[in-house]
Amino acid sequence: MDLTFDLVSRIVKPVSPLYFRLGEVIPISVSLTRKGVATDPGVPTLIFCLKLVGEYDQDPPLALTAAFTKIGVGAAAKWTTNLVLDGDALREALSIDAEVQRDLVNVPLMAEISCDIAIPREIAKSKRLDVVLENPVYRGFETPQSATLPPFPELGLIPLTVAFVAESVASSSFVHFGPCGLVPASASQNRPANGFVRQATSAGGSVAVYGSGVLNGLSGLLTSMPYWLGEYGQVTGTPPVVGISQSLGVASAPDSLVVSISDPIFLTT
Repeated sequence: MDLTFDLVSRIVKPVSPLYFRLGEVIPISVSLTRKGVATDPGVPTLIFCLKLVGEYDQDPPLALTAAFTKIGVGAAAKWTTNLVLDGDALREALSIDAEVQRDLVNVPLMAEISCDIAIPREIAKSKRLDVVLENPVYRGFETPQSATLPPFPELGLIPLTVAFVAESVASSSFVHFGPCGLVPASASQNRPANGFVRQATSAGGSVAVYGSGVLNGLSGLLTSMPYWLGEYGQVTGTPPVVGISQSLGVASAPDSLVVSISDPIFLTT
């Protein structure tokens, strides 16, 4: 995830919300600017952390990056690290416990970047970044306590979440939660399907994501046959042999799939 932090305006780009999933390790690269011009303040102390919304003084935060490492100098300078999305605090935020029915589909959080420069002394804290933390064990049968759209009664569908679209997605296609938002799921690109969408949406928009039910709007399916994740969010009747193999469901009609998303199997090439 590449971010740019302006020390004057305190704005971080790309704009939030950012979409993370519990258990992920997110590589983070930060470039610093002053009024939009790249700057290299030497060896500042950078911190990226996650907190509950509105809890600006939360200490310790829910998640905190390891120390940043500087790469390059001058206008090419970047600072890199990893954000590990694990731990009891994040699990508690999602209400994950022995009672599966209480698990949240997702939870809104906020992120902050701070930059402490020793000489001359300067401390800059970013404006709030909105974050959505997804629950990776949610399978569509629990009560979606954080869903924000009503169900489609004719399909019995209840959305997992409403997600920011980072790359344009096609209608009736499967999608993956990337670090910067929703992208098409793809077997060859190791982007497992986390759900599906009913509507085509361009990058920068938002769309409802579903985890189970009947996906209509497809074509050429063979009734009662299984289907797997293919490319660009589409399904295929042939199990992939490279990338990932992920079963998505069984066709109930030439244009409909009864969705049951399995865990992906990562294949060797």
